[in-house]
Amino acid sequence: MLAILMTASCGGRAKAPPKVREVAAAPVVRGTIERRVMFTGNIVAQDAFDIYPRAAGKISKKLLKEGDPVKRNQPILLVERDEVGYSFKQMPIVSLVDGLVGTISVDVGSAVDQTRPVATVVRPGNMRVKLDVPERYLGVILPGTQVKMEVDSLGGDGYSGTIVTSSPVVSEKTRTANVEVDVPNVDGGLRHGMFGRLNLVVERREGALMVPGGAISWEGDKQFVYRIKDGKLERTQVKPGLRNDEHVEILEGLSEGLQVVVGNLIDLKDGEMVNVKARETNAPSPL
Repeated sequence: MLAILMTASCGGRAKAPPKVREVAAAPVVRGTIERRVMFTGNIVAQDAFDIYPRAAGKISKKLLKEGDPVKRNQPILLVERDEVGYSFKQMPIVSLVDGLVGTISVDVGSAVDQTRPVATVVRPGNMRVKLDVPERYLGVILPGTQVKMEVDSLGGDGYSGTIVTSSPVVSEKTRTANVEVDVPNVDGGLRHGMFGRLNLVVERREGALMVPGGAISWEGDKQFVYRIKDGKLERTQVKPGLRNDEHVEILEGLSEGLQVVVGNLIDLKDGEMVNVKARETNAPSPL
């Protein structure tokens, strides 16, 4: 009798409600998406002047060091002429302009002549960055385009610049062309010879349908999202287009306004019940 009562009691117990997972979600929106490519280049002063000795000899003394301010006709180095049988007064090697000593390429005792520069003097102000750009990007990297530059040696400080020239000649060996960017040296921190990293827009689409990159999952060569409909997940195959570090363009599979899961997608199951706990804040604003 006891066994029968226990069995009946267990059979009448109500089942626990299904567990509902909490997920983060973001809307499918339209906006502008850009793909950027990082290029690196040397930063040079727009006004840089090579300094030559006026006579052959050996460097006897350095009067200034790199980075020092210099006036026009101020000596930077002294050279001692070394013609046998003659005694000459040390000859100064002077700056041609007011500016800063950019480089000194010789040491005391180095032999010099009138054919090789021994120093460079630069004028502070706008700087120029020279880039070698692959030919496939030359049609979209155009003069007048605004760019951003970071300099690691300055702690990643950012600068804004403008593309000013794009060479019409492509190197047969490297299949690249020279592109030059002017960068205002607004805080005086940029120095001739530094190294800059520039992110240039190589592709841009306006009015693109897109989702955050964290909404995409892969299975082989196919890509999927989990859309949310009536509190349940629907695993949906999509055809992606342009992508960058934040967003992916969707060419097929979704429509504007739908909600998709963003974040940890590994354990999700088609048809699973979910609650939306938050939205991704990096979703682009609709146009």
